Amino acid sequence: MQINDFLKECEKYLSDLEVLSKNKLLDILIEDIQNQPEILEQKPFFVIENYRSQLGFQPFKRAKKFSLAKFLFKSFIILFLILSTLTTYLIWQFTPIIKLDEKNNHIVILGGLIDINGQTGKVKIFDQVEVTKKKYKNELNMKIPMSSDQDEIIIQFNTAHLNLNTNSTSELIMDCTINSTPPQNIIKEKQNDISINLKEIQSSTCELSIPRDKKITMEGDNAQINIHAPIFDIFIESENSNVNFFPAPEESYKYNLEVKNGFVDSFNNSDSDYAFEININIQNGSINHLER
Repeated sequence: MQINDFLKECEKYLSDLEVLSKNKLLDILIEDIQNQPEILEQKPFFVIENYRSQLGFQPFKRAKKFSLAKFLFKSFIILFLILSTLTTYLIWQFTPIIKLDEKNNHIVILGGLIDINGQTGKVKIFDQVEVTKKKYKNELNMKIPMSSDQDEIIIQFNTAHLNLNTNSTSELIMDCTINSTPPQNIIKEKQNDISINLKEIQSSTCELSIPRDKKITMEGDNAQINIHAPIFDIFIESENSNVNFFPAPEESYKYNLEVKNGFVDSFNNSDSDYAFEININIQNGSINHLER
């Protein structure tokens, strides 16, 4: 082999070295070839490995050739393991996939991610709850005069669809349809407030007309609450609720809104001393700002 061809072949096995180190090794090799021409008869790889060892360099490592077949095989194995793990988790988490209770008109899908209760009118999709408005056979209608000292209405509910608006009288007007006979003592009047307990009623749909400048406090589990142009203070605490708020254009409001898991729309807070207080605290659901 000619010396130029030999040196060119040798450089392949020095590609991992710095330039100065590579040149130093080649200079020594060229000088040795001049003194010992028989070096050209040896395999370049073994010659270079011998010089690398003598000069304290690590053995040359050949770059592994890219194998598309191996890459695809490894990718398939990894993907298969991920899908198997995910499938196992989903089966464990969401078994049974569909649970049907025809007697109570209740469907649970994917372990509770979707929950449709036809008896109560509750529809739950992931962490969002919708309570469908539904007419029941039992009615609960009332008009309750409120004295000047009675400035608060307290309502407790289980699952409900509630529509709130304002009236210009001094009466609390309430029209409800419910899925059971209303229990006794559902209404309690005190000197400073009126309490309405709907907790013992599994599901209800109510239209509430509130006297202006009063305050309403509502506590419950699941609800769809629509508030139309309120001219009163509002305090709501609920586990799962969607609240649609339609502000009165001519009124001012101070908002204190919190949803732990869900969505809160943007609202404009007023600095007015005459602004009505809107306090809503929900665990799961949404508070939406809508225009009439």
